[in-house]
This record gives sequence, C-alpha cells and structure tokens, in this order.
Amino acid sequence: MTTLLSVSATDLLNKFTDKEFPRIYGTPTFKDIRAMQRMTEANAAQIETPLGGTYGYLFLTKTDADWTTATNLRSVQLPVAPAPALTIPRGSSSEEIAHLQHTWNTETFRYEQMTQLRTLLINQIVNAMDEKWIKFLQNPITKKIQYTIPEIYEKLYKIYTDIDDSDVFDAEAELRSKVYDIQEPLEVLFDELEDFKEFAKAAEVAKTDKQIIKLALKQLSNMGEFDGALKKWYRKAAEDQTWTNLKSDFTEEHLTLRMVRGKSMKNSSYNQANILAETIKKSIQGQLNNIEQRLIQQDNEDKENVPPPLQQEANNVNNNDNKLDQLLAKLNNMEKEIANLKSNSKTTGNNPKFFEDGGQRRRYITKYCWSCGASNHNSEKCQKKQTGHQEDATFDNKKGGSTLFCKFVQKGK
Repeated sequence: MTTLLSVSATDLLNKFTDKEFPRIYGTPTFKDIRAMQRMTEANAAQIETPLGGTYGYLFLTKTDADWTTATNLRSVQLPVAPAPALTIPRGSSSEEIAHLQHTWNTETFRYEQMTQLRTLLINQIVNAMDEKWIKFLQNPITKKIQYTIPEIYEKLYKIYTDIDDSDVFDAEAELRSKVYDIQEPLEVLFDELEDFKEFAKAAEVAKTDKQIIKLALKQLSNMGEFDGALKKWYRKAAEDQTWTNLKSDFTEEHLTLRMVRGKSMKNSSYNQANILAETIKKSIQGQLNNIEQRLIQQDNEDKENVPPPLQQEANNVNNNDNKLDQLLAKLNNMEKEIANLKSNSKTTGNNPKFFEDGGQRRRYITKYCWSCGASNHNSEKCQKKQTGHQEDATFDNKKGGSTLFCKFVQKGK
C-alpha cells in the first residue's frame, strides 16, 4: 500500500525564501557561516507541518534548547520511519482499517517530507562552498553527511572561525555602548544579539539566554524610549521573561510608538533640542529686528554716520542666525555623526587593534594566564584551564606556562 500524499522536492524548493545560497569563495568566515545558517532556518520555517506549528520545520535546524528559546515551545519528537507496508490485523472493522490506513499514510508522509527537506537544506550548505571545505563532514566511503543540521553548523563554526574570548569581550562591549536608531525596526537589534550569541558559542564562551536578555534590556534602555515597557517587563513572572516574549513585547511597543509619533519617529531628545533651538532663534531674531529698526532710523538721519559698534552688533546677530539655521539642519544627523566617531576611533601606538601569534588573534594582552599566555584574564579566572594549570602564575613567574602573545608585552615595556 502506498501513501495518498507524495513529497516533491521541487514543491519544497519553490517554497524556500532562498532557493540558492550565495557562493563562498575561500575559507568560510563566521559572517559567511552565520548568513548561511539564517537562510537555512528561514527556508525550513517556510515548510508547513503541525509538528512545528507556525514555525514549520524550523526545529530541524536548531538544538532542542535553541528551539525552545526561539519559540517558547517544547522540543519536537522527530518522525521515525514507519513500517514499509501497512499491516491490518485479521478481523478489523472497516472503521479500524480506515483509521490504521490514515495513521500510516500520515506518518509516512511526515517522515518522507522531513527526510526530503533535510536533504535539500544540507545540499544548499554543501553547494555554497568548495568541496574541500566540507570534506571533513562526509563519510570517507559513501561521501554522505550523516550529521544533523545543528551539528553541521556547530562543526563549521568550530573549524573555520578564528575567534577567542577577547573577541567576544570586545563585541559585547561594543553592543553595550551602542545606541540604536529608534526609526529602524527592532528586528535589527534582535538579529545582532542573536548573531552575537552564535559568535560567543563559536568561541566556546557561550552566553546563556538570561545574559542575552540582559544585554537586550541594556540596549533598549540606552534608546531612552521604552521606560514604560521596561517597567512592565520587570514586573513579569520570571518564567515569562523569555527571549521570545521580549521580542514580541517590545516589537508591539515600538509599533505603538510609531503610531503615536508618525512615520518620522523623532525621539523626545530630538524634539526638545529642536524646540530649544527654535526658541533661541526667535529671541535672536527679535534682537535683530530691533537693531534693524534702529539702523533704519539712523539711516534716515545720516546713513554714513552709523556708529561702528551698532553695525557690528547687527552683523554678529546675522551671523548667529545663520549658525542656528545650520544647527537645525544638523540635528537630524547628530546620532549618525556620533556613531561614525565611535566606529572610526582607532587604537594607536603600542596598542594595535589586534595582536597575532600562533594562528590566534587577541586585542587585550595585559594579563597573564598559565594556559593562555598574555590575554584579557589572569590564571585564576581562566575558563579554558589546561592540565597542570597554575593559578598563581604571572608574567614574571610563568611557572612553565604558555608564552603565547608574551613577546608583545615584552616589546611594549
């Protein structure tokens, strides 16, 4: 007996958001792998199944923990291969036979759909890069990839991303200080935080959901527009303070703010600055008008005898008026200019942006760790302690510890 439903690879592919991944040239980077991962997740979510609800087959692309974080749903029991043929017990009634047949058809369809979809998703990953980059994933004899999709991405990150804890530290510091544009969708913020979570995981210093939520709340607080929503959030029960709920609650709050302020979405600071500038301009304009009236009166008497101080005063007011017009024109660009100043700031002298040693890169090397060498932490606080680790090791007394990056510290002295 065959199923009443059939699975077509073409039908599945036509529903994908990204039918073909951009080609990766050279060694894959974190940015390359993360972009692929997002496209894989989006494609899987386009295929409907009651197993994943509104998220479709997204569960195929995530670990159970990540699935729960993203959806607030419990882990999904994956379909298993049904019997190759339906067996009907002797003496079954017509209703029982119909039920058995429907169940077998449904289970077979779901398993075939899941298997076909997984194959398509993995093929997209494989076809996006040269074979040599994915050879380590293949069975040496069959050339097939037996790993799950989450396992594939975990291994790609581990092999091809050159990230250490100092890179994660820098990325987090940048996120904490960043102020997002209130006119942009909040998805921009949420996507960056989700990317950061994968970034930290790739460096083997994974961040918990609570840490990511705390970082998001810091960002939302920096914007200065969500005080009311933040108060509501902190009043929530602990079990309701999830990543999915945070995204939903603040996205709704942002949409409400857009309805109140209109399309321009100018923030309160902007409006206050604009009002202040207009007030100052009116005041100076009044002074200018008074001076002009005085000049006119004097001109009627003797234009050439205008006192130099009065003429200079008028010129100064005119100049100030022009400057205020320029100030008003620049208010829209203030946040962008500040952001550019931050992004364009460079380290100089004996503190370059990155030090490189032993195939690794680090930015901060002011402390000594027995297992890691010169780094951003000391031996006592190391999270990657090697066998024989000495917690009291220092630059002056390494106790046989690592010398990675130490040469740069010596040069800097």
